[in-house]
Amino acid sequence: TDVCVGIDDFALRLMGPVDGFKLPLVGHEVQQGQTGFKAQRGADEIALQMPVSGTVSAINLAAREKSNLVSEDPYASGWLLKLQPHNLRHDLKFLTIGSESVDWLNREIYRLNREIESIDGRANDANAGGGSNAAALEPLIGWEKPGRLFLHTI
Repeated sequence: TDVCVGIDDFALRLMGPVDGFKLPLVGHEVQQGQTGFKAQRGADEIALQMPVSGTVSAINLAAREKSNLVSEDPYASGWLLKLQPHNLRHDLKFLTIGSESVDWLNREIYRLNREIESIDGRANDANAGGGSNAAALEPLIGWEKPGRLFLHTI
């Protein structure tokens, strides 16, 4: 069974608009926790970690060519690549799943609000307006730092 890999809503809101993606080729081997693909905006890139190890079995050419497809429908047509996992049962032990992921997301939103507040001196709510306030960090600290702080980018 193949595993779909993409970018979730939290990461999309954190990164803001993306111009495109650098995806591995079909047949390429990727490792959990290592760079699997990159999001691009202008000349800047954010390297994103792979959630599982495996062999790339497909890439979503439509999403690669039309990056807004990813933000419009991240959980269905906005997938980026598919993997034939090497050892999914093993890799799942290192992922946050189910109710644990809800708790993790709430902690990260709280942490994001504190980060925004420490930078611009005002109380913020990253949930307000669908979480779009996370983009307010960009003019102050750049595009890559939120990725390092919250997405554990490489």
